[in-house]
Order: sequence, then C-alpha cells, then structure tokens
Amino acid sequence: MRLIKSIFIVLFVLLVFNLTAYQRSCFGLLSPTELDNFESEISIQHRFRGAFDEEPFDTFFGINRGANVALFYRQAFIYNAELKLGYIKDNNEYLVEGSWLLPLKESPVQAQLNLQYFSYEDFFNPEKRLKNVMAVLAVQNKPVYDRLIFNANLGYEAENERLVSGIGVQVIILPTLSWLAEYYPVWDRNSAPQGVQVQLRKHDSFGTGIKLDTYGHHFMFMLGNNEGMTLRKSTMGSITKDLKFGFNIQRRLEFF
Repeated sequence: MRLIKSIFIVLFVLLVFNLTAYQRSCFGLLSPTELDNFESEISIQHRFRGAFDEEPFDTFFGINRGANVALFYRQAFIYNAELKLGYIKDNNEYLVEGSWLLPLKESPVQAQLNLQYFSYEDFFNPEKRLKNVMAVLAVQNKPVYDRLIFNANLGYEAENERLVSGIGVQVIILPTLSWLAEYYPVWDRNSAPQGVQVQLRKHDSFGTGIKLDTYGHHFMFMLGNNEGMTLRKSTMGSITKDLKFGFNIQRRLEFF
C-alpha cells in the first residue's frame, strides 16, 4: 500500500507540467518509440485481480480484491537508442531493457529491437531470484487513413526457450480518443517441454479498452483477463476468461 501511495504522489507531482500527446502506445505490447532525443517517460500500470462482474457491489467491480502494480521509466538517447527501467509488484520483479529504433522514418511501418534483462523472486523460494533475458521485435504501422493502427510483437524468451508473440489494433475515433484491443496467443501450450507446459495457463490473454491522449499524457482504461504487465507474462496465458479492470497512466518528460 505504501508503494502504491508513493507512486501516485510521484505521478501527481509530474502532472503539473504541460506537454502534448506523443506516442501510439498500447496496454502491454511494446511499440516503436516516438520520443525525441533525451526525452523520457514515466508510467504506472495497474491490473486489478477481481472479476468486474463477480459480486460487483460487494467487491466494487473487483477493485477491492487486490492488484498488480508496475512502475516504468523510459529514457531516450541519440541514434534512436533508449533505456527502460521497471519494477513489477508480482514476484518483486525488476527489469532493464535497451532498445534501438530501426532507421525507417520514411517507411509506412516502424520497427524496434528490444533486449530485456529481468530478475524476479522464485515463487517457491522467495530468497532466491531467477534471472534471464528476452529479445523482442516490435512493429507498428503509421495510421491507415489516419484511423487504423496495427501492432505486433515477436520475441524469444530465453528462460523457457520459447517464442512469444502478441498482436494489437488501435482505432482512432477522435484525435485524442482511441479504442484498443490486444491478444497474446500461446502457441506452444501442447508442444512445449513438460517443465514449461505446467507453467502455461488454460486460456490465451486478451484485453480491450480506450486510450485518451491529452497534454503529454496517455490515460488508458481496459478490461482484460490477465494481470501481467509484460509480453513474457501475458504469453503464459490466463487461468480464466474473467474480465478485470486495469489502467495505464503515462507521462512524457523533457529535461533539456
């Protein structure tokens, strides 16, 4: 609870600055960066654990059943390079991610290479930390007819030696309002090694909702069946198809 309060205090302080909307970001998928040199972004992700339609008045639409919370910071450098730092509450996970935007400015499709190092507590032995890396290619088109955007992630997760992927669509309804949907198929649910299969869940992960862009912020509100914050977690699947509330708040910063 103290962590959540601290996160919201930091966010409130950052909101006093006034910038314009800046990137076609997604709920959980990676999207090619649109930050300029030395710009940065801080973001909060929140996924409630309770189903929104299960005893909605007693649980306040699932909100009082607990939540997974994450805090991320992105820093852009020169030559299309970027660094991302993150903390995720579940399993006390930390991540460091470096990325490079491919030089395709005149192309209708943008692409970015990402290499992520992650470390998290072993569920069965919290004193032990598990560490590994994941590589991801993120691809996104420029808006078709200024309305339709597709997003795709393809990655290799070294810990379980498996290919992972996610796809998304964004429909621009108004200049500041969009509808988004994401889907994370589990391709190897029946073909992965036994040690990996026991970790994979019965249902594929998915989510849908809206995104509001205003003055350097992105406000995203969603319903989804997974509390995961990353491609690696979401592609492990979900236990149920129950829909749960979640939100992202992202804020661009300029220090120079």
